[in-house]
Amino acid sequence: MDVDELNYFFETFADNLVSSLTESNVDALDYLIYVPKPVNSFCLLLVTSIEVSHAISTLSCSKSSDIYGIHSDIVRNTRDFLIDPLVYLINSSFRTGRFPRAFKNSKVVPIFKKGDPAEPKNYRPISVVCILGKIIKIILKERLLGYFRKFSLLHASQFEYMSERSTIDAVLSLNTCRRDPQLTRY
Repeated sequence: MDVDELNYFFETFADNLVSSLTESNVDALDYLIYVPKPVNSFCLLLVTSIEVSHAISTLSCSKSSDIYGIHSDIVRNTRDFLIDPLVYLINSSFRTGRFPRAFKNSKVVPIFKKGDPAEPKNYRPISVVCILGKIIKIILKERLLGYFRKFSLLHASQFEYMSERSTIDAVLSLNTCRRDPQLTRY
C-alpha cells in the first residue's frame, strides 16, 4: 500500500459513509422543538491565569509532540512561564473572534488498528494539532459546556464531549431504547 492510496481512503471515507446511510423520515429541525430558547446571549469573558493553568494541567502527559514538535510535558513543566503570554494570546483571540492561523494546522497520521497492514481500511486517521491551540479549545469547551448546562441546552442523550459520559453509556442508552421504544421521544 502506498501513501496516495491511504490518503485517498481517508479523503473519501466520510463521503462514502454518508452515501451508505439510509434517509431518515424525521427532519433534523424537528429535534430543535425540544431545545428551550436561551434567555441570555453567550459572550466570551476574558480568561484568567487560573483557567489557563487548569487547561494546561488537563493536557495528557504524552511524550508525543504536536505539529510543531512541542511536547505536552514541556508545556506542563514550563506552565509558570507560559501562563501570562497565553492569557494575553487567548484574550486577544476571544476579543477579536479570531483563532490564530498557525494553531489551525494539523497533520493526519494513520494509526494501524488490526488486520492486513496493506489494507487502508485497517487504519484510522488521527490529527496531530498544535498544543497551544488545544489549550484554547479546552477553555472554550468548558465555557460552552457551562453555558449549555446553565440554560439546560443539552439533550439527555448527549454523550459526545461530556466528561461524565462515555461511549459505553451511549451504547447502553441505545440498547435500552431499542428494547423499550416508549422510553424515547424519537
